[in-house]
Amino acid sequence: MVSAASRPFMKNKRKVSKIHEMFLICGIKASVGPMRTFRIYKEIVGTYDKVGCTSLDFKNWRRDLRVSVNGSDAHMVLDTFKNKKDACDGFQYFYDIDGENQLKRLIWTDKSSVMNYKMFGEAVSFDATYNTNRYKMIFTPFTGRDNHGKSVSFGAALISHEDMESYSWVLEKFVECMGNAPRLIITDQDPGLKKAVAASWPNTRHHFCMWHITMKVAEKLPSNLTKDSGFKTEFGKIVWCDFEEPDTFEEKWTTLMDEYDLGGNKWFSDMFEDRTFWIPAYFKDCYTYRKLNHEDESEVPMMRTKLDIEEHASKIYTNTMFKDVQEEIEWSILGCGMTNMYSDEEDNVHIIRDNLNGEFTVRYVKHEDYLSCSCKLFIRKGILCRHIFFVIRNNDMKKIPEKYICSRWCKSSRLSLCGTELEEHNGGHPNPMSHSFHFFKVASDCIAHVKGNDQLSDQCLLDLEAVSQKYAKLSNTHSLTNNKESVFEDLYGCAPPEKRSVAAFCRETAFEVVVTDAIPARLQRLVAFKTGVGVVRS
Repeated sequence: MVSAASRPFMKNKRKVSKIHEMFLICGIKASVGPMRTFRIYKEIVGTYDKVGCTSLDFKNWRRDLRVSVNGSDAHMVLDTFKNKKDACDGFQYFYDIDGENQLKRLIWTDKSSVMNYKMFGEAVSFDATYNTNRYKMIFTPFTGRDNHGKSVSFGAALISHEDMESYSWVLEKFVECMGNAPRLIITDQDPGLKKAVAASWPNTRHHFCMWHITMKVAEKLPSNLTKDSGFKTEFGKIVWCDFEEPDTFEEKWTTLMDEYDLGGNKWFSDMFEDRTFWIPAYFKDCYTYRKLNHEDESEVPMMRTKLDIEEHASKIYTNTMFKDVQEEIEWSILGCGMTNMYSDEEDNVHIIRDNLNGEFTVRYVKHEDYLSCSCKLFIRKGILCRHIFFVIRNNDMKKIPEKYICSRWCKSSRLSLCGTELEEHNGGHPNPMSHSFHFFKVASDCIAHVKGNDQLSDQCLLDLEAVSQKYAKLSNTHSLTNNKESVFEDLYGCAPPEKRSVAAFCRETAFEVVVTDAIPARLQRLVAFKTGVGVVRS
């Protein structure tokens, strides 16, 4: 009664097999939806009738999985973390629940995060601007900068509210994980976070992220200045200058505000009141950085001068940091000159004219290899400035003195985990999906070996079909309903809990959907799928 072309789409001919489940799980982990996963699978097998099910079956499988997880997700996260902690010595996590037994705070780190922090934890960026779209919680990563100038992770947290209490809890637990607070923390301008840092990390310098502030300038300007490029240029010169003293900055700021009649603008007034939290002039005695995302270059760096000290720098610094050092060396030749030199007790004092930034004082004690500059670039960034390189060049020094080589920027300090440490970090437990993926790789390799050779392709296909028929007789393929626990473990790393100790994630707008038995089960599942909350029968 049904044509041969339509038979594959009949309900009794369709089912979500194990290979379908594997593809769907891969799609979930790669943030690919069931419809796109279905289309990818169709392209692999060739035609729709060879898929073995429909796109609706893929969607229903994903829907049923989400419904079955509903209400257990917070408990499953904690179970997963507990398993990680049991398997890995370096994994740590802390959580807090509210009066309704809902998970409202969670922080975690692992062994590599702690090692990163020990190497590169002088300055930490704490970004509280990421919202999770389903649970309405705030994702707050702790990030730093490694010796290649790349972002490196120190840990992460989830919080349900952006208030001082939540931030203080996270900061205190971070210190428990790491052993000490950083010297500098970079954050946005959240008032609750500002109070939390002052209370929990009183000895840590607090720096507002200048990128977040400068991005707001255009929207805070009066309409008559929004297209005034002159103001934006002058504003940038004032706030981004690394070499100015606080008094000079304040004088230039006041002049700029008066020139453009912004003295009564509340946002600019507030920014001036908070100037000690973001203007570089107030951080000259503190190690800091402004950019986290730099790409390390793998090629051998090109020399710009014939100085021995430049070649020496290229051998000790990572390529990314060498570019900054190289720029200082080059500008010591192109943009600096000496206006005066005199002796002060044992010091040789050099007054260096910087064509871009004014005059600076460099002190040099030859028998101690002591060098210092009033611009304080070495204190802030860990590399010597162009003014010191000018003095070094004039004194015919061939190498950078050892005391001024900051190890965190050197090639030799690169953080790496050996194979045994990685095994320990992973707890020696293989990924439960790795066995299935190995099957897929072997099949893919077979296709790659015979592609382009019709005779070998036909033989390979016959061999694979024979193997498939052999194991079809020996095995009993289980559907999702009979194998739900294994699907859970494949996807989430833990089995569905029989009893929940934590009710759910804490949401700022938590609610329940109450329905009656008269409403079909399918509609109940749809409500749960769309809202992400539980369905309660009356």
